[in-house]
Amino acid sequence: MEEAVAGVRMVVEGIRTTKAARKLSAGHTVEMPITEQIFRVLFEGLQPETAVLKLMTRGKTREMEEVAALCW
Repeated sequence: MEEAVAGVRMVVEGIRTTKAARKLSAGHTVEMPITEQIFRVLFEGLQPETAVLKLMTRGKTREMEEVAALCW
């Protein structure tokens, strides 16, 4: 990844944020599947295609109902 970042010669946004968001979500026991898969691609060598497949075949959850309950 360092080689790719160096080759861009610009600020590559999201790399540090991905680490921070993953750590924050773990500390608060919040599931963030997209962030988790991005982390695995960036730092664990997971192939992007595999990450997308994992997200698209992920089991259904009740995330929105919980968010809606907090808003109303």
